[in-house]
Parts: sequence; C-alpha cells; structure tokens
Amino acid sequence: MDTMKITKNIVPQPILKTKDFINEQNAIKPKIEDGEKLLFGSLDCIAGVSKAQIGKHKIPRFLYHLTTQEAYELMLKDGCMKAAAKDDLLSHKALFMFDFVNFLKDWKSNPDWKNYDIRLSLIAQVSGDTSKDLALLRIPTRSLDNIQDLRIRSQNKLFSWGGYGACATDKAVAYLTMLMRNGDDYEVAIRKLLKIVAPKSYLHLTQGDLAKCSSLYKQRGEAIEYIYPQDIPINIVQKIGQAKIEDVDSVVLGDCFEQLLKDTPELNMLKLLD
Repeated sequence: MDTMKITKNIVPQPILKTKDFINEQNAIKPKIEDGEKLLFGSLDCIAGVSKAQIGKHKIPRFLYHLTTQEAYELMLKDGCMKAAAKDDLLSHKALFMFDFVNFLKDWKSNPDWKNYDIRLSLIAQVSGDTSKDLALLRIPTRSLDNIQDLRIRSQNKLFSWGGYGACATDKAVAYLTMLMRNGDDYEVAIRKLLKIVAPKSYLHLTQGDLAKCSSLYKQRGEAIEYIYPQDIPINIVQKIGQAKIEDVDSVVLGDCFEQLLKDTPELNMLKLLD
C-alpha cells in the first residue's frame, strides 16, 4: 500500500519543566484521560491554560477538523471556518470536529457499523474519489465565542438506526418511499421515519447532546463527533499537518496520521491506535 507524503514541516514546541508547571501537572493528572496523559506537557505549553469548561464539566482542550488543503485555503480567504455542513438529520448547519483520543480509540471497527473502520471513512469522505491534499486543523476550545453551544453526537447511535439499523428494514424503506411519493423531500421524510423507528434517539440525532455530557459517552466507549453551529475565526485555528492522498482504497491509517502529525505533540497519541 502506498505511503502518503507530507509537505508540512513544523518545529515542535519545547516542553517547559518549571517547578510550578510540574506541580500543576501532578495535581490534575488523575483527572486527565489515559490518552491525554501522553501529550499533556506539550499541549499545556501550547494552550497556556487549563481545559475549557462548561459549568463544572470539562471538555477537550483541543478539537480537530480534517479537510482538504483546497478547502483550507478558502477558509483563509474567507477569514473563517464556515458552519456550512448539514447532514440529512441535523436540524441546523454546523462545523464537525473530533477529539483525538476518542477518534483513535473509539472510531475503529465496531459491530454498530459492520466492523468497518470509520476513521478511514472520514478520510474517504473528505478526500473524495480524486487525489487530494488533506489538511489537519487544531481548534482550541477555550477560544470559541460560544462554548455553551458546542454539542456532541454519537456515531454509534447514528449508525445503529441508519444504514445498518432500523432504517434499513423493508418496512422502513417502504414507509420512506411512501412519504417521498406523497411530496416530502428526503430530509423531511427521513426525520419522520426517525421519529417512528428510533423515537428515543430523535432529539440526539437531530440536535445533538450537550458537550458537557461527552464523558458519559466516552465511558461507554462511543465514538462522538463535536458539532458547533457557528463560524470559527480562522485566526484561532492552526493547521498542524498536510498529507497527499493518491488512492483512498490504499490508505494506511497509521501511516497517514503519522505524517499528518509529524513534529507535533499529538504524534505521541498514535500509541492509542489499533
């Protein structure tokens, strides 16, 4: 399988080992997730602050967004990451991001999505069918204007009702077809179907849950995406890596992210990859 080539070279940040820093690190270390322990020192120096909080609930210090280099250049031109993406279920436009620890540990193959690796699905979705340069962006949550609007959605719940779940039954497909024949567009019809086949998941899948609940989903080992309904100024966003995708079908996940994370503190997190 081909190895992707990296074109971004970033000088790593120094890890400061002052007495105050070490005392602070030791004091809060028990509260940090296992994966975050791998990069706490380096990222703390970059952020300069403790984790962002919603009330008493902590959320990741950084979130990440995978896009193409072409799209990133448009963001630079526009001065922001636009909340333009909208799927068939979500009731508003949004930006989609992920927590790297959760992404590496819980987006892997799972019976909820027929044991396919949806980390590879994300790469394929972003790059499409043609050769593309991928860009990985880091967003500090403390810099978001309205952190209280940050929400999450479980990929496990999304897949369990959708293409591999309740929506895929013959009765569900027949009902969806009937709704569309009666004049509903697909987006309206799919939400009506969702209310019937997965009523308990309807609000979660169409609106998301509060980001402060993310720890509950992580404890259950669920893959979660972070959803932000507003534009994000590009001046708070850092592009940390770039890699060229020649053939989506031959992507090796470890090689891809090893190159995307080259010379970054996050590189140590690849120890979580399996």
